[in-house]
Amino acid sequence: MKVNFSSANQSTILDAPSALRLNLVGPRQRFQDKTSLYAAINHTCTLSGARRLRASLLEPPNDLNTISSRQAAVAELVSKPQLLFETQAFLSKFPPIDSLLSMCVKLSDSQQRSVTIGSAADTRSRERDGIDMDINLTPSSEIQSNEATTASHRCSSSNIQKTIQVGQTENSSVNRWKTPNETSMSSSGSRLIERDAEIRLSKLIGIKHMLDLVKPLHDALRGSTSAPLKTYKEILSNNGYNDLLEKLTSVLRKDVCISKGALQMRVQKCFAIKTGKNILLDLTRRAYAEQVEDISRLVNSLGKEYNLPLRVAYNKARGFFIQVTDNSVELPKKAHRKFMLKNYYGSECEDPDPDYSNSEMVSDIAGRVSQNSFDSNTFQSMRKRVLPKVFIKVQKFRGIINCTTSELIKLNERVKGSLNEVYLIADSIVCNLIRELHPEMSLFYRLSETVTELDLICSLAKVVVGARPGHVFVKPVFGDTLAIQSGRHPIMDALSDIMPVSNHTFASNCQSCTIILGPSMSGKSTYLCQVAQIQIMAQIGSFVPAKFAAIRLADKIFVRMGSRDDMFTNASTFMLEMREVGHIIRSATETSLVLIDDFGLCTTDEDCFALSCAVCDHLSQTRTFTFFATADEALGQLRFQHDNIEICHFSVDIGGEKRPYKGLGSLVLPQRARITHPSPTNLQSSFANSSFDQSHLNISADSCSALSTQSNASYQSVPHVRYTYKLKKGVGPRSTCSKFC
Repeated sequence: MKVNFSSANQSTILDAPSALRLNLVGPRQRFQDKTSLYAAINHTCTLSGARRLRASLLEPPNDLNTISSRQAAVAELVSKPQLLFETQAFLSKFPPIDSLLSMCVKLSDSQQRSVTIGSAADTRSRERDGIDMDINLTPSSEIQSNEATTASHRCSSSNIQKTIQVGQTENSSVNRWKTPNETSMSSSGSRLIERDAEIRLSKLIGIKHMLDLVKPLHDALRGSTSAPLKTYKEILSNNGYNDLLEKLTSVLRKDVCISKGALQMRVQKCFAIKTGKNILLDLTRRAYAEQVEDISRLVNSLGKEYNLPLRVAYNKARGFFIQVTDNSVELPKKAHRKFMLKNYYGSECEDPDPDYSNSEMVSDIAGRVSQNSFDSNTFQSMRKRVLPKVFIKVQKFRGIINCTTSELIKLNERVKGSLNEVYLIADSIVCNLIRELHPEMSLFYRLSETVTELDLICSLAKVVVGARPGHVFVKPVFGDTLAIQSGRHPIMDALSDIMPVSNHTFASNCQSCTIILGPSMSGKSTYLCQVAQIQIMAQIGSFVPAKFAAIRLADKIFVRMGSRDDMFTNASTFMLEMREVGHIIRSATETSLVLIDDFGLCTTDEDCFALSCAVCDHLSQTRTFTFFATADEALGQLRFQHDNIEICHFSVDIGGEKRPYKGLGSLVLPQRARITHPSPTNLQSSFANSSFDQSHLNISADSCSALSTQSNASYQSVPHVRYTYKLKKGVGPRSTCSKFC
């Protein structure tokens, strides 16, 4: 094997910080990811399809043939919703194919040992059931003497000594006591072997279940006309899959499949192999079935004995256990027992039944005692409803009481032992069958690739079919211009109940750099993310949320947003910004997409302006598609220096509005108001010892009433700002950014 390392080929380079800032995939947990682009367009049915979608978002293809073929398949599925739903219905039934193939590639050493143990299970069972079973129960000294006596009747005196020596040597190694470490190691090793045997049997059932779904999936794609779907249909029509299925059904039952529920899947694994393939396997499975019947009979007898509606339940952790509803029986409690005895028997009496455990019905007894409606028969009848002591390990969950008994625990151990024997005996058959599948591994890999790519295409089509009414998606075209008409933010479009604000986007060789002005919270960062996410969605073959979209394929996407420092590299915010922008300047090409938001906020205004001018000047000369968002209006002067720089702004409505004003109000007194007041006010008293001229503070009663009316006015005209989130050309109103950024 020769391994060559090479960079990504025919795909767009997107570094990890850029993917994080664009919120492409979100957290690794699948069910916690709700606000990322991956969650917005993820409608996959298989794990391999979800991984392919995630990989496509982080590394979008930039090969036009690959993108066009995906677009054709997505367009056909969008136009034929019935074909889409039928295909996804069969894809949802496929097991994880990658994990099944990993088992078929190679049998490890532990698997080889388990095969040997599985093939020797017949001998072990016969020794356990035959006369040799008594050897383990006999002391080693008696075994030696018996062997010596038998040898003396058959051999001469010289052979007797040899037989005794051989018997002593063998029995000293076989019948010696094992240390605790050896016992624990042997038990843990046997458990691992049994677990591996069970996993292999489960995966073999998964392979058979996967091959059963090949023909229905092929029939679902029968009416497809696009090139990718026709290719997948031809792959699924290969006769090799039927041959593999016949080879599996020669050993496995035809109706075996992956079932939901632990008990149903356990039954499928136990009886997966046909009857008659191994006599000992058939006997062990019969013993397993009889032990399960014993459990059912035990629970039925307990229900009749205690007059309780008991039923048998199963889970993987507890095995078989008993369930009963809480309205049929009550759990014992120790609380309120003394309260019940005091009210029923009196304060001086002792407990008449100390072994009887109290229950929740104590509160009912106390209530009846207080109402003088309690008789002697009520206590006895209510005691019968308490869960008997024979039921142990009691748990209550959502109105259901789970419990077991000592005898049921023993039966569970017997069932578990029989099931492990079934797995070990069947493991030799399973491994031999897996070896027969090795020459046809190429069919499995083609099937895995087909299912993965088909699931990805169906997920992209489901985004368009499942969109809300009025949310238009369009098939993008590719050229040398970036033009988006009424584009919407993909994540907001998927999560919001109302229609997001749409904006236009344009970039070409004649207008490669766009400087976006606007105050804080006006939508600049959201707009930059919208442009990048629409670009990525178009390159993975998806439809985009817009009325029209023309996309230029990008070889690299750079995103510079936010302000933070890095303690691991001991880099300040300014150093980190310079490092990232320097990487953009060195690596950006003519076909790259660069998004920069609020660059240089960590330094002075003069330095920020100088750095922003230098970066925009360089990127405009390289003709890289650049979107530069800032709140500094002075950068609008660059449009006079470069003909390929366009200035846009987010419009903000600023106006006066009558709104309630809380507080004292803003009052402006006339200069040198000389109005006398007959009595000094608190304000005059507070300044009595000051050096100010109090004549300026004398206010008449009429003026006080007028000013108090003005200060207590309920409404005042205050500035009101309304963000429209609408992008327009030009610099916009003067000093809008400086006032509200």
